[in-house]
Amino acid sequence: MTEKQSLIVDTAVNLIAENGFKKLSMKKIAEEIGVSEPALYRHFTGKQDIMMAILEKFEQIAHNVISKITDNNLQGLESIKTFILNRYSLFGQNPKLTKVMMSEDIFLYNDELADRMLSIMQNHKKLLLKSINEAEALGEIKPELEPAQLFRIIIGSM
Repeated sequence: MTEKQSLIVDTAVNLIAENGFKKLSMKKIAEEIGVSEPALYRHFTGKQDIMMAILEKFEQIAHNVISKITDNNLQGLESIKTFILNRYSLFGQNPKLTKVMMSEDIFLYNDELADRMLSIMQNHKKLLLKSINEAEALGEIKPELEPAQLFRIIIGSM
């Protein structure tokens, strides 16, 4: 992503967090940045394209923790702890991005965005279920506990 595209994405995140997705427009982004509306179209084809870039940014951030876990061969509870602490750190450092990612109105009526978000969430689920199963195999979690339920507890707490 270019520096200008990054600025556009960050501005869109701020505007969505402050006013909601439905009030986001290319015109408002252009006004906030101080450029003409046609100038935005040199970087993005429209609002949908900007939203996909926001999801890509979130996915890249999410990928960083997955890489940290796999690169350091973290397993079981250590992997789960790293994931959870990373999510809370992300939420604390990027409250506006978090608000946008947790906003149902963005994904409720847009299948393409919903599918992309679902894909990101499924990657998280896959990682956490693997970590939960490892923790069970290592004796760190009781085998009576259902991995899918533990996943819901972990994600639900966020």
